[in-house]
Amino acid sequence: FAGALTFLLLSGGDAPIYQGKVNVAFIGNSYFYVNDLPRFVENIAGGHIFQDSCLHPSSSILEIIMTGNGMWTRWATKNAMIGGVKYETQDGDTAYLYDMGACSVPQLLTGHDKLVTSGDALGSFINDGENPCFQEDAYLQYQESFDYKGTWDFVVLTDQAKRMCFDETRHEALAAFNYTYGPILKKRRITPIIVQPHAYQSQNVNASGLGDLDTFTALTMEGAHVYKNYLNKRLGWFTHAQIAPVGNAFLAVKESDSSLYQKLFLDDGIHPSAFGTYLYGLVIYATMMGYMPKYKDVVVDDVEDELFATARKLQAADASAGFPDKDEAAALFKIAKKVALRGYQPQALRGFNPSVSANEYIDSSVSSGSYEGEDYTVDVYGGQNQYNSYGYGGSYNGQYGGNYGNNNGGNYNGQYGGNYGQ
Repeated sequence: FAGALTFLLLSGGDAPIYQGKVNVAFIGNSYFYVNDLPRFVENIAGGHIFQDSCLHPSSSILEIIMTGNGMWTRWATKNAMIGGVKYETQDGDTAYLYDMGACSVPQLLTGHDKLVTSGDALGSFINDGENPCFQEDAYLQYQESFDYKGTWDFVVLTDQAKRMCFDETRHEALAAFNYTYGPILKKRRITPIIVQPHAYQSQNVNASGLGDLDTFTALTMEGAHVYKNYLNKRLGWFTHAQIAPVGNAFLAVKESDSSLYQKLFLDDGIHPSAFGTYLYGLVIYATMMGYMPKYKDVVVDDVEDELFATARKLQAADASAGFPDKDEAAALFKIAKKVALRGYQPQALRGFNPSVSANEYIDSSVSSGSYEGEDYTVDVYGGQNQYNSYGYGGSYNGQYGGNYGNNNGGNYNGQYGGNYGQ
């Protein structure tokens, strides 16, 4: 395996962060995993974006620190193969090496994480059987071989939509920002992009306290502003968080064309279809770059073959919505531009007056003294055990064990698990 890995790196595989490109890290859940949003953004960028990710379906901003990556077997597909590299597994079988992303948030952002060990020997994470570094030593060796010479320009973050709406779960995200994300982003001057996820309505989801789609969308934007303001008070002078208003863009589509809006979702009514992922990608790209991708490169005749061809898993291929035709792509492009670059606010949101101050959270949150440490793995980042000690682990562990961290009930979890491999 070591020889094959050396060959992969020398031949220009996925490992280096290439000089002269915009380097983008993705940290999130199934909103990013479904239809492989990271590779979609890479594809619409015309060759000037390099990306990597740490994703875990059903996770929140805090939970992904406690579990790490959750892509084991999910991205074991032909499109995820890394140069055809083979290795011998711990059981003595021959297997292929797949691109499943970094195994923890610090490993992604810095290139190394002392707490990621074979089989999670240190017990630093909640080992749910889905982290590839814990399941296979060869993948851990592959991840540890990276020697990043640069840093990330952007990290694109998303939380579960419902968690962004309520104070209790917002506090959990802010604890994660304080102890893990903040110190790394500040030291490495990485710009965070906070994705405001889309609102949804589904019979399979407990939507108590969220009201209608307009209220749900307004609350996710309020949460995004709280996250942004909190991070900006932690990051110093050299980097500033931004919001990618994906939820507002979804609502703007609904306002413009209700039939097109219905196509933004997979058949579960929750996760983005190819239409939804297309809109996610455009809004995120425009937020990062300050301009849209080239029209001729993204408004094309065959979106599936030209923009989704490299997806490690393409759930949209089995969904009734299908893929946008050229006219539908043009309509989504126009709305993404209007919302992300021109600041358009859907009419339904104009009566809302969200509270976006971060002061109350900063005054009552965990101490910021952790920023003094030079070694984040010792002084700042203590894995899931650190968050357990602050009282965030108990409810998460119980919720995670029973409902796979989604808090949406058995029907939803069963449906998504059966239909989309989660």
